[in-house]
Amino acid sequence: METVIDEDASTVVTLYAEHYLISVAEYLMTQGAAISAVFCHGPESDPENPIPDVSGTLNLGSRFARQLDGKGCLDLHWTGNSGWFLGNVEERNFPTGSHWMGNGLLPEANRVASFLEAYRLDPAQAGSTERPYYRAEKDGLPELVERLAAFVPPYGTGYRSPGFRFSAARDDVYYRRVLAALRPEINDYLIDISLHAGELEVILQALEYAQVAPTGPGMSDFVERLASDLEARRGGGRDAALRHRSALAEAAARWRRMEKGRLIRNDAGA
Repeated sequence: METVIDEDASTVVTLYAEHYLISVAEYLMTQGAAISAVFCHGPESDPENPIPDVSGTLNLGSRFARQLDGKGCLDLHWTGNSGWFLGNVEERNFPTGSHWMGNGLLPEANRVASFLEAYRLDPAQAGSTERPYYRAEKDGLPELVERLAAFVPPYGTGYRSPGFRFSAARDDVYYRRVLAALRPEINDYLIDISLHAGELEVILQALEYAQVAPTGPGMSDFVERLASDLEARRGGGRDAALRHRSALAEAAARWRRMEKGRLIRNDAGA
């Protein structure tokens, strides 16, 4: 007799699994991964569209994915009975021909990061094409929920919403990346790069989009300053690059404030 999945149980295990996936995504992004979205599905007993077990996906940015397979077609997937694997949903043999990580159903995020790095260096040595099984489909959902509960933020915090949690983490990561890239003492040198006028316009349009898109505090200010600097440098050569550098100047000021705050906290804790 086929197991009927309780709708409430399905909702809970999907929510909790999504938080586990986001906890892994948070760590991967701090290690340089680009993740555009996190999805989680099922399980459902709908006869028209049955989903046998809970599963999810971390959508990898195409540039980052190309560093893994040279094509930019991979995403990082997780299933509630076999754990993590790298695969391309467009492949006919998906997920059979995918690379399965192993190391259990809920490995720590640093192990997932090591799996990605191993695949980047040598796909043949990363994981296995043989799919592991740690639990039967649809069985033991209460036990799985209990294990996943450790990754769910407590009530009373906005981070209990998976969408908000992921967006906040991604915004923070990219804010720190931008701030680090604009540190004058590290990257304050000029490079020569030739652009077609249309290419520069695309960059400016992308920066404008980043200004109006939902972002974390501070990011839109950097984007606005950089767009203004690039627009002002149009046709001005190297002298214009030395004059129009408000994004670099703002980054330097923020680093000084952050360092001052760190010293104050250290003194207070001494």
